[in-house]
Amino acid sequence: MKWPKLLLGIALLIGSGLVGVTQAQAAVTIEPRQTIYHSNGNAKPIFSDAALTQNTGRRLDPKITEWQTFQVAVNEAGQALALDLGNNQWVDVHSTAAYHSVAPGSYIYRSAFSGGKAIQLYRDPQLTQPIGKLDTKISNWAITQVDFVNQSDGIYSIDLGHNQWASLEAFPYMATKIVRVAPNNVLVDQTGQKTGQITNTDVGYLTFDVKSINGQVYVKLGSDRQWINTAYVSPSLI
Repeated sequence: MKWPKLLLGIALLIGSGLVGVTQAQAAVTIEPRQTIYHSNGNAKPIFSDAALTQNTGRRLDPKITEWQTFQVAVNEAGQALALDLGNNQWVDVHSTAAYHSVAPGSYIYRSAFSGGKAIQLYRDPQLTQPIGKLDTKISNWAITQVDFVNQSDGIYSIDLGHNQWASLEAFPYMATKIVRVAPNNVLVDQTGQKTGQITNTDVGYLTFDVKSINGQVYVKLGSDRQWINTAYVSPSLI
């Protein structure tokens, strides 16, 4: 499927500026992120900078609801503030947390996968009191509490134990307890060698572990010969 682009009379340079990480302003970092942004028909204003200070006077087309993204501006907590829809055409995606509700347990998640990323930790679920960063030698983290935001099922932050809170958005992958598997999937062993395929994709599968294999994230569905790339799975509540 070909995703719509902003029609500003300029060709999108997809490969431009997506290698590495650069600083946009104090405590804000620009990172590559190629995904789909759902605008839900909102005619959001378009800015020419990640700090959202230079309004172009243009807005998103409300008739288009899905947009290809290329970069993201994140704050120190790892939360997305703005998305680049190509050629420095930025839109505001930051949401304000007006209400917090902490609940014990990990909700639908088995663990949080940091991939060795030094994610910022906070003393409080509102993420206002920084206390340090995650150990980059560890990638998989148990969750002891979750912070629901704005009286919804949306999770703002997670506690990794003893009030060490981190933004849910900061983690490259959140491993759910149960996943659904897409057709044409591939199972591999711990070295990435193909071992088979899941043929019954009409049911949910328990997950047992998550790790990086050859630079990509995999979840374990059974034995050490049953790892599956996260590109083939989606979260399941049952």
